[in-house]
Amino acid sequence: MAEGLSFYKNLKQLIMRWRTFMVPVDLMIEFAGVIEENALENTIDGANSDDDEIELQIGYEAEQKKLMHKLQDLIEDYYDENEENDDDD
Repeated sequence: MAEGLSFYKNLKQLIMRWRTFMVPVDLMIEFAGVIEENALENTIDGANSDDDEIELQIGYEAEQKKLMHKLQDLIEDYYDENEENDDDD
C-alpha cells in the first residue's frame, strides 16, 4: 500500500507546476505562514546573501494560481514599503 502512495506522490509532483520566489529574509516568517496554511510543496534552493534573500521553489496546482499571485504581491508590497521608508530617511 505504501508503494502506491509513493507512486501517487511522485506523479503529483511531476504534474504540479513550480514557481521560483526570491523572498527577503525579513519576510520569511509571513511567507512561510502562507505556504504552511495552504500545504504547498516547497524547497529552499539557495540564498543570496548580498540581497538577504532566500530562493524558494513552490509547487502548486492550476487552481492555486491566485495563491501564487498573493505570494508575489507579498514580496512586491515588502519592497514597496521598504522603498517608501528609505525615501523618508
